[in-house]
Amino acid sequence: MVIGQEYEIVQPLGQGGNARVYLAQCIKDNSYAVLKALPKSNNDERTQLKQLEASIHQSLKHPHVVSLDRVIQDNSYIYLIMELCDQGDLFDYLCADHDKSSVSHGDAVKHMFSQILDGVEHIHANNVYHHDLKIENVFLKSQAGEQVAICKVGDFGLSSRERYTLEHLCGSTASYLGPEHWDASKKHRPYDAAAFDVWALGIMLLLMIFGGYYPWEMASDDDPSFSEFKRDSSVLKKRYPEISDSGLRLLQFMLAVDPASRPSVSEVKKQLSSIDCLLVEAECLQQQHQEQ
Repeated sequence: MVIGQEYEIVQPLGQGGNARVYLAQCIKDNSYAVLKALPKSNNDERTQLKQLEASIHQSLKHPHVVSLDRVIQDNSYIYLIMELCDQGDLFDYLCADHDKSSVSHGDAVKHMFSQILDGVEHIHANNVYHHDLKIENVFLKSQAGEQVAICKVGDFGLSSRERYTLEHLCGSTASYLGPEHWDASKKHRPYDAAAFDVWALGIMLLLMIFGGYYPWEMASDDDPSFSEFKRDSSVLKKRYPEISDSGLRLLQFMLAVDPASRPSVSEVKKQLSSIDCLLVEAECLQQQHQEQ
């Protein structure tokens, strides 16, 4: 099957919602790309949302954002032609049998998370809010001559240009959603989409450090683990004893229950850059080295 007389479908890569994702090859130069097929709908509003996804994604140009190179349309589909991130997504990377000195090591996490923050900072600077940040939506691309892949934020299917909105556009994974999503008393108040993204980034950082161990199922008072955290956020140290004091403070900052108390992505970047060690073991080793 050939799309727009330019791209030939090679194989399916996955499916999300009603969109299908394929590996495609350019007929002109034989290069590979990712093709996301968004079906048009008889419902004009749904089709407009898909057009919005294409418009938003195409407007974002940054080394740590997946590049949308072309948009092709026919009567039935909107096709997004994106750069191929050949190392898969961050979820698969964390699940793979990597050496524990790699992603679970504080320095590696700091390096990768800094790249993700760079991408989200650019997204927010362009008045775009992702609404679905999670490790499955961070993609890895190999770099020539480098052993470490580069991180890129992708999948803008739920993104919007409104920072304060009554529409609770949110991802499909409950564990990433901020407490404001679950608070029935706030359902009819505009919520801060930037702060919502920062909360999701805090959950992502925990997963990156500790290999996929969610702190709670949902940030709701109905969840005992979250209720305990809400009463005393230092409980994170009890659950994750390897976290350094400076790492704990960063997570407490990002996971503030009150959205108004959460930092901007730029503030997260600044605090992260001041942290020498995210993990206690690394912190102790550095102190020992300094004492010598």
